[in-house]
Amino acid sequence: MWRAFRTPCGRGTLHVTARPADGEVVATAWGEGADWLLERLPVLLVARAPRFGPRLAPNDHRRR
Repeated sequence: MWRAFRTPCGRGTLHVTARPADGEVVATAWGEGADWLLERLPVLLVARAPRFGPRLAPNDHRRR
């Protein structure tokens, strides 16, 4: 996954790769906000994790 962010330290780009077979997540960051992004990687990963509970159908465009 590639994402661009505006952090308190400046702009940063984050690349995250999951390696399920190894149980690892590998992340690389670039830019002024790179350190900020890597320090907060666990929080960012949890924010992107699937939510528990009812899921919306792909055609359902309501906001959660």
